[in-house]
Amino acid sequence: MQDIAFSYSAACTSSICISLGIRKLLSKQAGSATGAKLILLNSVSSFFACASAGFLNAWCMRQTEMKKGISVLHPETGEDLGKSKKCAYEAVVNTAISRIFLNVTIFLPPIALVLIEKVGMMPGNWYLKTLLEAILISGELYLAVPVGIAMFP
Repeated sequence: MQDIAFSYSAACTSSICISLGIRKLLSKQAGSATGAKLILLNSVSSFFACASAGFLNAWCMRQTEMKKGISVLHPETGEDLGKSKKCAYEAVVNTAISRIFLNVTIFLPPIALVLIEKVGMMPGNWYLKTLLEAILISGELYLAVPVGIAMFP
């Protein structure tokens, strides 16, 4: 139970610190940005915050497996061949890295908004603009997991 509390606090603390640090670094650009560019800059800090939290959560939660090892099974028979710390380490690293790739999809709506704005197709009406943003965000939520998983081999 203590490991779980540590994992959540480490993930949350790193997420907040990284997000605030990125926002501080981008404050000059964000101060003059408007529209889709501002949304894109905000998504940068969101990406790093979510990616670091996901990575550290997986890393901290799986410390027990890395210390004790995981069972290695024969691929054909399913027979237990013993425990391996090296396999556990590789599995945890791959899982933690996959959490980063799952967050790449945060950039899909802002990039679409920047492109729509550049070609001059951004609606002038506040309601239509809000509807467009809601559609892009809903589409991103629908596609986020499959696209994020597909990025990680």
